[in-house]
Amino acid sequence: NARGAHVLIDCNGQTGRESLPAYAMRPAPIQVHYLGFPSTIGATYIDHIVGDRVVSPPDLASFYTEKLIVLPHTFQVTSHRDRNPHPWEDGRRYDYGDITSVGVFEDEEEIRKYHGYNKEGPLLCNWNQHFKLDPEFFGVWASIIQRVPNSSLVMLKYPEESEPHLRRAARKVGLNAKQFVMLPKAPLSEHLYRTSFCDLFIDNREYNSGTTCTDALWGAAPTISMPRMKHAGRHAVSM
Repeated sequence: NARGAHVLIDCNGQTGRESLPAYAMRPAPIQVHYLGFPSTIGATYIDHIVGDRVVSPPDLASFYTEKLIVLPHTFQVTSHRDRNPHPWEDGRRYDYGDITSVGVFEDEEEIRKYHGYNKEGPLLCNWNQHFKLDPEFFGVWASIIQRVPNSSLVMLKYPEESEPHLRRAARKVGLNAKQFVMLPKAPLSEHLYRTSFCDLFIDNREYNSGTTCTDALWGAAPTISMPRMKHAGRHAVSM
């Protein structure tokens, strides 16, 4: 502790980019984990973890090796208001204004075609990386699409390497090419814009959305998530 730090905050946890070995040497008297890893670190050298009453309820404190710092609202702070203005001026989609990265369109059908959406019907989206998915819940989404006329499930090619596997899984649960749409990643401003045309963002079950959920909410997509027992399964509900 040559620099005299009083509090050291870890934002990576056990993600593969961690600096936990340094924390194990106790460079600061108070060491805290925040945000980067959606779970307890499970190490005695991390004293506190930042959460809230939804993502880390006090009655589940015994499952954490850290002491809980419980914030009054959601623990996930964001900077979308500073970095990216809302796709629509008053927070609602109401006309077809000029978006620099997209251009001007005459009507919604043209916009949907540009983004690779079907020209009509409800759009359900999930923008998460594929490792967060589980087969059983993917099947639940498929059953919803099959029961709602003209609806489609929209996901990202994230990563592109798993796209063929996910398309095969979609066919296996009965979704055709119109019912299951995969889009490439896009700059955030365009991503928020195309999100605003989705009717519902559906979250993962065991490993919730984090920043992805923030993007969906900022893009004005109504969001549904189901809280689970684990920290990672309560993240989106917190927001």
